[in-house]
Amino acid sequence: MFYLIFTILSLFYLWNGWWSEGFNGGADSITHFQVAKFSWAHPYLLLDQWGKPVFTLCASPFAQWGFKAVVFFNIALILWGAWLSWRIAALLKLDNAWMVPFFALFAPVVMGNGVSALTEMSCALFLIIYLYLILRNQFVWASLIVSFMPFARSEGFVVLAVLFFYYVFTRRWKYIPLLVFGSVVYDVLGYLQTGQALWIFSDNPYVTTAVNVYGGGSLFHFFLLAIPVFGVAFIFVLYATVLKAKSCRTMLAGKVTDEHARIWFWVILGASWAYFAAHTLLWWQGLWASFGLTRVMFVIAVPFALLAVYGFNSIASRLGNLSRTALSAVVITLTVAGPFLADDYPVPLGPEEQEYNKVIAWIAGRPEAGGKKIYAANYYLPMQMGIDPYDKAVYEPLRSCREAKPGDLILWDAHFGPNEHQVPFATLARDRAFVLLEKWAPDQKFSTLNGYDFELWLFEKK
Repeated sequence: MFYLIFTILSLFYLWNGWWSEGFNGGADSITHFQVAKFSWAHPYLLLDQWGKPVFTLCASPFAQWGFKAVVFFNIALILWGAWLSWRIAALLKLDNAWMVPFFALFAPVVMGNGVSALTEMSCALFLIIYLYLILRNQFVWASLIVSFMPFARSEGFVVLAVLFFYYVFTRRWKYIPLLVFGSVVYDVLGYLQTGQALWIFSDNPYVTTAVNVYGGGSLFHFFLLAIPVFGVAFIFVLYATVLKAKSCRTMLAGKVTDEHARIWFWVILGASWAYFAAHTLLWWQGLWASFGLTRVMFVIAVPFALLAVYGFNSIASRLGNLSRTALSAVVITLTVAGPFLADDYPVPLGPEEQEYNKVIAWIAGRPEAGGKKIYAANYYLPMQMGIDPYDKAVYEPLRSCREAKPGDLILWDAHFGPNEHQVPFATLARDRAFVLLEKWAPDQKFSTLNGYDFELWLFEKK
């Protein structure tokens, strides 16, 4: 069963990656791609913490071949993770092991971000590899590898904190120092580049960000969206969580010696729910530029799939053959339908990118505009124009437009302009030094962050 499901879904992911005109992840996907691609020309980008150093390092060879190459790199990571999830389920002697990759690959958050250059895929793989290795009693390699997880995504520090307690309560003292190996390596590299002793914190863009436009939201934000994110499997995740949480007192007392039980409690249950809780808290309090994006839950899709299958098995074991068959049919049908109800496949080009393509065509059709330096907010523009966005001679972020020289082009957009780049429209519209060249607006209006109707305005500095 596993091989059939894995083959079919692998072909679907590859088909989706090849035929999709658009991509998932919005401008973040493009930015991660650009950091990876131009890290060879600008080596300082290899330590750019917003780009995520581990992702940048691993994706950079593929990025030289273009955005699609990074998409397929990420698809390979997704499929590798799914394969390992099946092996993990087998090592845990979990019945219906084939359902783990089934739940994971059909999770809307996984399939719905399968065409992207996002960092969630690489971050998720660290935890999956860690699980696989400790089940094979390879704690040294597991600890060393997972220590780099925070440099795929900063939330990896939350996972490392849980693993620290796992080692403490299971008296695996000798492995604790290995959990900070990755941080030491990158902090030394960061210090050599910047001179900042605690570079991993002082240069972390989430800790130091001055952007406060994202706001916050409900404490129950991720709970309310959990089924659209993880699929119907989340119901079984909750049931399994209740079952596994019953052992909390004996686990904390150190009385449990069964290693699989400890892995279930500390790593599968503990790390995944700690990650979930961290994002819940950040969005609730509006901290560290949290935007309440559900795609971050990609990282725990496999641990939740393991819990879901455990919960499903527990319920199914109490049913008769007919009821068990009916339950399986309903669960499989809803799981397969979930991602197709949430997203379109192949992925269409987004409405913002469609408007940007109009700008690119307009510039390309005017020889007098060619070669001029451009200030813009979305890295999709330089990617499509073949411009190095880190070469200040030809491109700079919109936030720096006040430094524009005569002849430079300034493209203001209603999504990033007034928000992340802190450039209100009036800054350009009321300044006679900026002459309007053209304006673009979609035929069907749509709002962006903080209620701005999306528009693009192209100015030239006189």
